Amino acid sequence: MGIPQDELESVFDKFVQSSRTKTGAGGIGLGLAICRKIMMAHGGRVWADNHPDGGAVICLVLPLDASENKQQDEGVGHGQLEHTNIGG
Repeated sequence: MGIPQDELESVFDKFVQSSRTKTGAGGIGLGLAICRKIMMAHGGRVWADNHPDGGAVICLVLPLDASENKQQDEGVGHGQLEHTNIGG
């Protein structure tokens, strides 16, 4: 199931949860918003996708070191981990 396609970006907004959230364990919709702020502060990215076998996948990309943030801004080099999938 995962996250509906039209919600893949909005789940990173404050106080927003996927319409498919079914558990009473809940939360208030801040976790992914906080995660995105932290990743951006470190020159990284985070986004949501859906796994072909079902479930959501949260992808993270961080620069290997802080000096590479400046290189990326200037269009030089990669120095990034591809991504880490969490979900299922």
